[in-house]
Amino acid sequence: MKKLLLSIALGGTLLIGEAGVYSGNTSSSFNYKFEIKTNSINPIDEAAGYYYKENMIDKYEKYFFTLDKSLHAKFVEENLDFFALSDDAYVTKQFGTIHICLGKGNGFTIKGAFRKNECDEEVIREKCYIFDLFK
Repeated sequence: MKKLLLSIALGGTLLIGEAGVYSGNTSSSFNYKFEIKTNSINPIDEAAGYYYKENMIDKYEKYFFTLDKSLHAKFVEENLDFFALSDDAYVTKQFGTIHICLGKGNGFTIKGAFRKNECDEEVIREKCYIFDLFK
């Protein structure tokens, strides 16, 4: 009987501990990743999503590289509107990832990661070259 009570108490303690770790991961951490959901599957909206990504990365690097790394997570938590570069952008943070929905958000998903500092490798800048032909 003592072994049963001990195992139940130990199991309950582990479950409560895991729940605490899980809940802490969702709100306070920032894992330097983002997802942009475009308005529709229209190629113009896809190009607008990549254009949004480029502008967001430029704005992030201009500001965050001057900010102390220990303040990154706090800044993101308190200033999600920093990543809203247009009126139709809706920004949330889930599990440490910045989620941006452009318009209705029924289109493509563009995923990427921010650099943590200037010494990290260069961000891969994806482009739709077909749109450059028609400029």
